[in-house]
Amino acid sequence: MKIIEFLKGYNISAFNGATEEITIEFLNTIMKPIEINKANILDVANDIENRMSRIITHHFFQSNNETNAMADEFNNQILNSDWCTFSSKKKLLVHIINSKAYLTGTDKS
Repeated sequence: MKIIEFLKGYNISAFNGATEEITIEFLNTIMKPIEINKANILDVANDIENRMSRIITHHFFQSNNETNAMADEFNNQILNSDWCTFSSKKKLLVHIINSKAYLTGTDKS
């Protein structure tokens, strides 16, 4: 019965048989678009986080040959570490936006 409730949660109403008729192949068919969507969401989130890291690095280490090594170390040891979360990067990004006044008024939201 839980499987039928699961299917209803995804607006799948074509199932009309006993739960014994549900096969792994049937569930895989249902789950495939969900897994694809999940992968797309994670890919976009990862891309956003990478872009945030590049903006933060650029803010603290302007592009020149002297600071490239320091910028790489900053990226590897701080921004790409497991303790520098998406939320931490967002806070740094908000600080950069506010300190440079890139956005004002209602544009900030």
